[in-house]
Amino acid sequence: MQKKCFLKNSIMKTIISILILPLLLSSCSQNKIIYVADALANGQGVSPKKCLQIKENLEDEWTLFYDSIEGFDYQEGNSYTIEVNINKIKDQPKDSSSLKYKLVKIIKQEKRKVSQEEKTLQGEWQVTQVIGIDSLNMSPTLIIDINDNKISGNAGCNRYSAFFKTEGKQITIAKSLATKRYCQNMNIEDAFFECLKNTSYYKYDANVLSFYSKADEKLLACVKM
Repeated sequence: MQKKCFLKNSIMKTIISILILPLLLSSCSQNKIIYVADALANGQGVSPKKCLQIKENLEDEWTLFYDSIEGFDYQEGNSYTIEVNINKIKDQPKDSSSLKYKLVKIIKQEKRKVSQEEKTLQGEWQVTQVIGIDSLNMSPTLIIDINDNKISGNAGCNRYSAFFKTEGKQITIAKSLATKRYCQNMNIEDAFFECLKNTSYYKYDANVLSFYSKADEKLLACVKM
């Protein structure tokens, strides 16, 4: 009787081990297909950082990815479909990710197509008009790089940079990062940053690039430098 019980227990343990082993293996390591956007986005951690934008399904919204992917040489301006291996890390340092991502293969890579409308944005611009400012004794500048989706320049006092997204003539400009220099008159700079934040769409006409709000107010006017 004891022998039969022992045999039965042994068989049950074997069956349980067979069932559990794949679960343990899958929980420690798995491969996934993920989509990577063609532009980085600003993330907030201990300090601001640029993050990949990823999703697992085409219909999903983009989410910020704060980790790194070993072996993945990301180039902004390109979208990717990649396969990654995800491993759980034992005894990881405090405040760090418990997962390690490693590139298995690049399934698809596509360079972002730039429309003719977007091409009008490219270049270095000098601001000639800011809403609410009568006279520009210091003219802000915009250096627009459509390949990196980046705007930078001088706001009148401080250097700044920001990322933007376009869809047709619609444009969304992210919060600008700027140096912390103080000037005697900050009115122009403050108004300029407010205009960038509230910009909804742009027009290019007669060599003048203008930015407008959702309420169709003309916020900024610029000419090529």
